[in-house]
Amino acid sequence: MSAPPSGRLSLVQSLASLLRNSGDTVLEGTSTLTLQAEGLQHLTRLFEQYLLSRKHQHGFLALPSHPADTASMLQVQFLFDMLQKTISLKLFNPSESKIQSPVKIFPFKSLKYLEVKRIPPHCLEGLRAVYSQLEVFICSKSVHSLEELISSCGGDLSSALPWLELHTLNFSYNSITALDSSLVRKGLQDEQFSDMSSCTSHWLSCLLMVTLSVKG
Repeated sequence: MSAPPSGRLSLVQSLASLLRNSGDTVLEGTSTLTLQAEGLQHLTRLFEQYLLSRKHQHGFLALPSHPADTASMLQVQFLFDMLQKTISLKLFNPSESKIQSPVKIFPFKSLKYLEVKRIPPHCLEGLRAVYSQLEVFICSKSVHSLEELISSCGGDLSSALPWLELHTLNFSYNSITALDSSLVRKGLQDEQFSDMSSCTSHWLSCLLMVTLSVKG
């Protein structure tokens, strides 16, 4: 299930309409919510500006009293509530654009499936909060080393404990040319990888040709 990437207000309206009509499949995890990185950046700015507490405060801010503003804020609140319950998420960045600011996944409290494509690991923030519950993690065209995400949690730069629920990890089509100890250190063992690099080393090329599946 994909949200249209157009304009600021239309993104909120379109995504809210989409989730009102088909949100059940997202909440059940039978559909994957697909968002462009730029769209999610816009949504998180709205959440931070209008819903989340300001510095040194807790809880939500009161909704505006103006009816039109209230309707807009109710849509933003609805989206925030839905994203918190979303189980499966795919984030991507178009090949022609370059990410200049953080892509925050903090609204997604219930993720079990996460796929990222063309998202630089240093720009991905919020992985620290959900990695221990992820069951499937797919990353493509994003990283140069496993440690960037598996050990450092991307832009969180925070040491991760074992990925307790993970059973499928796919790092296909990245620029990884060597394996580090991140997998063993984080409780991921007996893994095999898929086409992560065009490395000429025969043994590494063979190893990278097999899709990784972590046995839970």
